[in-house]
Amino acid sequence: MTANHDKFQEHLLASHEATIIVTRWLTAKGFDVTLRGLHVAPEAKDWRDYADSGDLEIISRAEVKHLSAEFTCVDDWPFHDFMVCAKHSWDNAKQKPYRYFYLNKDCTHMASLDPGKTRKHWSVTTRRDARYDDLSQEFYVCAPQLAKFVEL
Repeated sequence: MTANHDKFQEHLLASHEATIIVTRWLTAKGFDVTLRGLHVAPEAKDWRDYADSGDLEIISRAEVKHLSAEFTCVDDWPFHDFMVCAKHSWDNAKQKPYRYFYLNKDCTHMASLDPGKTRKHWSVTTRRDARYDDLSQEFYVCAPQLAKFVEL
């Protein structure tokens, strides 16, 4: 074992405590976290066999909506605006969705919306929910141009 590898192992073990602290903080904020195992190469020459894929994974929330409408891109989006979600759904969520996915009727195309990049452009509107009798509620909406459209 080399002196530098000895130092590397010491630093790796010492930094693991910081990873534990961040994991604790994230879980206290309501995130689901996967803490990765700590793998230390016994010898410097074996480092490739022990390289990891990061210290932890934050499991993010995503919402998927299957629409009854047909669309393939922003140019044929069938609505005046883009309905993100019910206002109460976003406002009351402990863990906000990192992404919304909207599939067309035949599940051949999808519109994807990133709240982190678009939230400041959302507005509130009240609409009747046609799926229910006499139910109106507030929704967040934005311009369809803020969504990314892809073929599945």
